Amino acid sequence: MFIITNRKISQKVGGFKIFKKTPNPKCSNELRLLELMNPKEDEKEFVLLSDKLKKRKVQEIKNKFRLDIDENQEYYASLDVASRVFQKSRDEKKQILVFVHGFNNDMQDIVTKALEIENTYKVIVIIFSWPANGGGVITGTASYLSDKSDARASANALNNFFKKLYQYHALFTKAEIDNLWNKANTKYTNNPEKAKMHYVKLQKRLCDVSINLLCHSMGNYVLKYSTIPSDTELSKPIFDNICLVAPDTNNKDHRTWVEKIEAKSNLYIVIRLLSKVTKHFSISIQSYKYQQSS
Repeated sequence: MFIITNRKISQKVGGFKIFKKTPNPKCSNELRLLELMNPKEDEKEFVLLSDKLKKRKVQEIKNKFRLDIDENQEYYASLDVASRVFQKSRDEKKQILVFVHGFNNDMQDIVTKALEIENTYKVIVIIFSWPANGGGVITGTASYLSDKSDARASANALNNFFKKLYQYHALFTKAEIDNLWNKANTKYTNNPEKAKMHYVKLQKRLCDVSINLLCHSMGNYVLKYSTIPSDTELSKPIFDNICLVAPDTNNKDHRTWVEKIEAKSNLYIVIRLLSKVTKHFSISIQSYKYQQSS
């Protein structure tokens, strides 16, 4: 499992203590990539992935996936992670789910929930973690307001992550399409019509990589502020389905930012309503359907 975060990371300690409750001291937009090495063990081990890839590694990824990239340019750990997640999704025929957690969650709770989602729904979870306080010394209203401040400051970091996600999905998808066309044209060199039919046949056999987004509680507040820039990545069709669960955002004027979000299939808003009569919780689901622009 991979974690993308703008939290401060301390390599002097191990386990969950590697994640701090404050933003990256360089900049709140600065993202780091970590890998959970032993998800089935009680004592979790996380490895901070090196930023820059060696040229040999870039060449290896380029050749394996037939990517249209210049190996002489600088590439970073995100390319390697993208290739591994893409391959895992293809091989295991699993959807990819980006999980943005909510208010006052510590990393142990976040990772535990992410692993539970993976095991229950058979998906590949990628965690985006912003510096929620996760309990600690600050509690109550002060903790809530502190998290809201960090959530707003993390919006650009989330937008930057979405930008990379969109770029890599487009890169690997294009390479896959080009590969199928090459196979079809090689098989039917002098017959374009049969080549096209064979391409369609090959494409149907291929399990398309589906990327989805789940935001919980104050994670939706981070998402809301990531829609504010005019060049927000959320206006691009990155995700097949988006689920905004118990969103900690104002109901008033929510359409002004929700409608900026582009989903290939569905956008779900899941709200818990407290009934005054029964005093029990009921679930109200509002679904926004978007059609991909032609």
